[in-house]
Formats: sequence, C-alpha cells, structure tokens
Amino acid sequence: MAMAVIEATLTSNQESYVHFKLGNLAFGEVVTMPHPSARDINAARQSVAVILGKNPYLVNLPDKVLFAHFAKNIRPNPDVLEVDQRTRAALLLATDSGRFEDEPAPTWTDEDGTLVIHYYRYVHQGRGRARPKLNECTLTVDANQVFTHECIDRGYGDK
Repeated sequence: MAMAVIEATLTSNQESYVHFKLGNLAFGEVVTMPHPSARDINAARQSVAVILGKNPYLVNLPDKVLFAHFAKNIRPNPDVLEVDQRTRAALLLATDSGRFEDEPAPTWTDEDGTLVIHYYRYVHQGRGRARPKLNECTLTVDANQVFTHECIDRGYGDK
C-alpha cells in the first residue's frame, strides 16, 4: 500500500523504495535521476513517509508535526522499539536522514524532560573519491517535542 501511494506521485525520471515500517508509518525514499545528458550530477534523494490507514497519504520529510507526534508517543516507553529503530525514525522525521554509524552505537537518553539522541555519521563532500568527513551529532528534544539538531565536523579522525 505504501509503494502505491508513493508511486502515484512519481514522474518518469523517478523511482521509489520503502525501507521499513513502524506501526502505521512506512518510511521510504524517492530518487530523482538527472537528465541522461547531464554530467557530474548525482541523483536527488528525498525521504518520505506514508501514513497508512483508510486514506493513506504521503508526507515529505523532515516534518516537525510528525516528529512531535512520534516523540510524544515513543518517549513514555522507548523500549517498545530497539534503539536503532527509534533513532532512525526520529532522525528521518527531524532531519530527512536516518543515517548513523553503528560504532559507537547511538545513545538515547531521556532525563528531566529532555531527550538527547547522540550519534555519529559520515558526510560525503561532493563527488568523486573524496573521503567522507565524520560528524558528531546531537538531536535534543524538549518536553514539548521541539527539537534542535547540531553536528560538529570531526574531520577525518577517529570517533
């Protein structure tokens, strides 16, 4: 059902994927391919979510309202999802990217009304063979589900 909702919005130079589902929320991606004659242009990627139900609909990510709904519902009992699942969902909803490194594992700490998700990710700089840079990132969420997202460039060094 999620694929049908996404595919209904595609143009001839786009393709889509559904990556995973949590409850009534399916996470996917729309890839827009550059014109065949274009050189040195990568495909554009857009994360999306499909809210499943009687009338399923597509939401482009990031989406602050959907993030707030997710955070409000997961924070009282976060262990219903593995830390990597809830981290990936939170990051997709808040930042449009669910990428993070497995080592060190992301952390999810919720104390005194503040949720802190701490993780590392590699960021590719342009095209070609350039080495990706390591970012150390923190998504901080207050009691009203309002978030800030900060990343520090750690260069090419170790975590």
